[in-house]
Amino acid sequence: KSGTVGGVQLPAGLKEAELRVKVACQEGLLAAACDATADELAKGLASDHAFTLQYVITLLGSIQSKKHADAIAKHVAGNDKTAVAALWALGKIGAGADVIKPALDRAHLVAATAAEALWRLGDSSGLPLLYKMLEGTNASIAQERLRAMTGKDCGTDAAKWKALLEK
Repeated sequence: KSGTVGGVQLPAGLKEAELRVKVACQEGLLAAACDATADELAKGLASDHAFTLQYVITLLGSIQSKKHADAIAKHVAGNDKTAVAALWALGKIGAGADVIKPALDRAHLVAATAAEALWRLGDSSGLPLLYKMLEGTNASIAQERLRAMTGKDCGTDAAKWKALLEK
């Protein structure tokens, strides 16, 4: 059986796999459900539909499927929305620094998400990019990524963020 999300028809099994993830989380059984669920979800990585790819990548990142990190990493080179999903997922999974670093040179949202993903991997090389973004027209993007990274809010004051992050 297949389902729809946002009006997009999902490949068979994806909606059911998502439901298994939610039930497993609620019942504290996530570890037991992850492998089978991730394998079922990973079938969606072959989709030509951008929305389906973003959805599947985000779910695989949410369950931290290390097994599928290489397949997710291939989507960093995709369109901006798919790249953002892939970068976020790799940061959650804790893999792919070699694929993430080149994304620092892409458009603002992609680059900021790459900086956040690197931060989650223990690599602070993306911080200067975020500090610079705080001083320009994309300050809100950088501020959002920095808040997601730290749970704190120093507004768009690059000096305050730098003091907080580089103690």
